[in-house]
Amino acid sequence: ETLCRVAQQLVSKLRPGGRAWFGGNDPSPVNGIDYQEFGQAEWLRCIGDLSRRRGMNVDVEFVLDGDMFRSDTYKESLDGDYLYLQPTYSVLVHRHADHAAAGAAH
Repeated sequence: ETLCRVAQQLVSKLRPGGRAWFGGNDPSPVNGIDYQEFGQAEWLRCIGDLSRRRGMNVDVEFVLDGDMFRSDTYKESLDGDYLYLQPTYSVLVHRHADHAAAGAAH
């Protein structure tokens, strides 16, 4: 619930056309990193709730961190690769023109 409130606060500050990145979600258990679980379904619910309450038009996309930051993680290993082990992913949020503003433009 706290993570959702913080994410909603940050996303609500985006201007139309703005983007937000939330990385390092759900790190691999082999890393031994302690974290609060907040899966993709929770992200969709959380940002969708904000979108409905505020009339915001947002897209939410999920990308594996390894695919986003290391195109060659499967060919060679480098120091720090443990950060990109699956299922670690990023959440990309893009705010478009708001529903109310889009309707007024027509």
